[in-house]
Amino acid sequence: MAEKLSFVPKTTYSPTSKVSYKSPGLGLFTKISVLFFVLSVISLVGSYVYKEYLNRQLEDLSVSLERAKAAFDVELIDEINNLSLEVDAVKEIFSEHRLSSRIFSEIEKIALGDVRFTRFDYFYGPDKDTKNNVITASLTAEAKSYETLAQQVKSFEDSNKIESFSFSNFLLTQSGNVAFDLVMVFKPSIFE
Repeated sequence: MAEKLSFVPKTTYSPTSKVSYKSPGLGLFTKISVLFFVLSVISLVGSYVYKEYLNRQLEDLSVSLERAKAAFDVELIDEINNLSLEVDAVKEIFSEHRLSSRIFSEIEKIALGDVRFTRFDYFYGPDKDTKNNVITASLTAEAKSYETLAQQVKSFEDSNKIESFSFSNFLLTQSGNVAFDLVMVFKPSIFE
């Protein structure tokens, strides 16, 4: 025959028998909290040590800077600064300076031997129409003939330093020469 199934324990409970319980230990949340706490303490201590290290370096650099300042002569530095400002002012003056003698050299190159100049006026400054700086020479001259004057026009046209020119006030002199007024506008490249 088959044995009967029963839910009643067959052993009896005795008050003297020991029941043992195993403690569950630290939970996952507690372990993570302790880990973050330890990392925070290590970070705090590391930050404090690094701050002290940087403070010592700052003090050392301050002492070095004071020694370096003491090594320089303040009066000499001021004098060098003033001299530097003066040199800059002179450079600015020279950069704005134009050598008008180059105009004479150019006129000498392109003027024919039979043309004589009797008056020369020079202007460098803003043009009244364009407001750009222009280099203008106004001359009074005399040529041997109209043919010589035509050759002189050709010479002016061939020059790469003259931007434009114009003749006016033609007059035949008693000696048979042609007197005229001439205005020449030079290119800025004449100063190069």
